[in-house]
Amino acid sequence: MPDDANVAGLMDPQLRRGHLLGERLTPATAFTPLVERVRLLSGDGDVIRVNPDEPLTRMLAASRHLFQSQVVHDFSYNLQRLWHEAERLDPRHDVFGDARIRAHLRHLDAIRHFFLDNDQWSSSRIELACWNAFHQFYCEALALADRLWHYEAGRRPRRVAEKKLKRHERPGASSYNPAQALVNLVEQAIPNAFHAEPLRGLWPIFIYQGIRSLLPWPPWRSMEYLQRAHRILTAGTLANYGAPGSPVVERIDCIDLLNDPHFFDPGTRRTRQNIIFALSHRHSLFDLALMADVFGHIKIASWSNIQYFPKSAATDPLIVTVNPGETRRLERTLARTADLVIHQRFPITSYVDGGTPYLPYGQQMRVKPGIRLMVDYLAAQSRGTARRTYIVPVTYDDTVTFIRGLDSRITLTLHRPICADDIAAAPRRPDRKSINRGDPLLTYLEAHFLANTGQVRHGWQTPCVIDTVRRTRARFDRDLSLRGRLRRPFHASIFDLCRADELIEHVHE
Repeated sequence: MPDDANVAGLMDPQLRRGHLLGERLTPATAFTPLVERVRLLSGDGDVIRVNPDEPLTRMLAASRHLFQSQVVHDFSYNLQRLWHEAERLDPRHDVFGDARIRAHLRHLDAIRHFFLDNDQWSSSRIELACWNAFHQFYCEALALADRLWHYEAGRRPRRVAEKKLKRHERPGASSYNPAQALVNLVEQAIPNAFHAEPLRGLWPIFIYQGIRSLLPWPPWRSMEYLQRAHRILTAGTLANYGAPGSPVVERIDCIDLLNDPHFFDPGTRRTRQNIIFALSHRHSLFDLALMADVFGHIKIASWSNIQYFPKSAATDPLIVTVNPGETRRLERTLARTADLVIHQRFPITSYVDGGTPYLPYGQQMRVKPGIRLMVDYLAAQSRGTARRTYIVPVTYDDTVTFIRGLDSRITLTLHRPICADDIAAAPRRPDRKSINRGDPLLTYLEAHFLANTGQVRHGWQTPCVIDTVRRTRARFDRDLSLRGRLRRPFHASIFDLCRADELIEHVHE
């Protein structure tokens, strides 16, 4: 066992010396009260009224706390297991003398403390920082477990002096190997990228976006972009994550709403009311394909975060470009929205939670206040006319659990429209200590989206890094295909971490 002088600063001594942690299961029943409350508030009548609701607020706060506790516990569990594995191997291999192992341990401990000290729901900046930190923790942990596996297998990895270690920085995907850093980054966008059939389904959308990112003159047209994104479905790329030959998407209430003459003119397909499709993120890339599956045949406008699009996107006549945190152009943004929705009579889409859940869990991100600004502005601009403003929540239930193999398909639902006249106003003085600063609309949407996710059916379970690496390395050794050979130089991914083969076989029986 290494003495404290040799391992000082590598890991929190209390965690290192504390009682051994076990895996934690948060059962699906933990979400039952919230799901039932959302069902009660949504009701079966003609009108959904969104008012301040203290029980729902408490349940949402409890869900957030439960998730934070699960993540920190799972960090602690995996870090503790990695430490004990290193201790077990150290007498024969001097693993604590390996500068890379020591660096991994320091980074893992720092990320764990970051999550202990920060509330990911406090702001967009912290939310993104937490998302990247979460990915970095598991990229780091998988790299460490893989290095320990090489020692255990008698394949002593090449060592480098600590002062010569070079870290290749990528947001949420950093590594001491430049190729591994690139693979980590790709895996964030495309889980199981080596088996995702990229040429058939992904190449068209990447080429479209890549050309417009590199060259200033090709115009950006969102409808063309959606058509290319739809190839992810039609070419079978997304189906590759499920059972072969099975349908990926089941639609609910999509056609009825889009053909309702109260909302859409049957001849022109333009709107008769102000329609906001409030979409929730599950997985950024694959949700685009699902969005195209619903809206690809009608012209829609969209609120789009310009940070994730080429500059030419600002010239698209159907896009309202938004830069989160920037208020200087807010009035111009809202006026542009009103022109598209009220005067040109297009429905508008917005990913209102503005973030992607963590793949091993699929939790619900906080809903951003932009949806409240849009609703209130459009309602005010239409006052005195026959047009009313409606929010239509759109859920993908559940892209994450489908990718993980827990669900056999994704249920895509356009929920009943909510009229702005039936939504209580935001408080005049927002309470910074309250969930969503006391705004009943944001709280309702966040809870509604959470109630339409796979975690309310499957719960959360601790992902185990060491077991994943051992299982994945055994699979690599058996895989003699070209993809297998390409995959072998890299360690297990977060996709491997949260997708157990025996569970997938059970789901698809």
